[in-house]
Amino acid sequence: MTPRGLLSILRLSQALARLEFNNVVTNNNIEEAIRLMHESKKSTKTDDDIQADQRDIVSRIYDMVINHMLSRKEDEVSLSKLEEILTVRGFTTEQINETIMRYDSINVWAVSRVP
Repeated sequence: MTPRGLLSILRLSQALARLEFNNVVTNNNIEEAIRLMHESKKSTKTDDDIQADQRDIVSRIYDMVINHMLSRKEDEVSLSKLEEILTVRGFTTEQINETIMRYDSINVWAVSRVP
């Protein structure tokens, strides 16, 4: 990430906060700004570049979950929060659930059910 890219994310985050009539930039504003930057870069790629960058959906969701937890120094996260974050990024509930169950079945993480 270049300094110019970071500045763009900062300005986009501020603009998103202003659209919500907030004087403070939230993590959601920053995450959306980053997503917009990725989408903007993706729009300039050729079909061959996109094919080379494709990873399966389960791996992409797993990476996002791990990055979310690491960035917040958390060792647990609620399923509703994950669904909120991942659906904004274009994943379906079925894809999210499949990823969670797949990694739960091989003991990469544990899903706790609260009564």
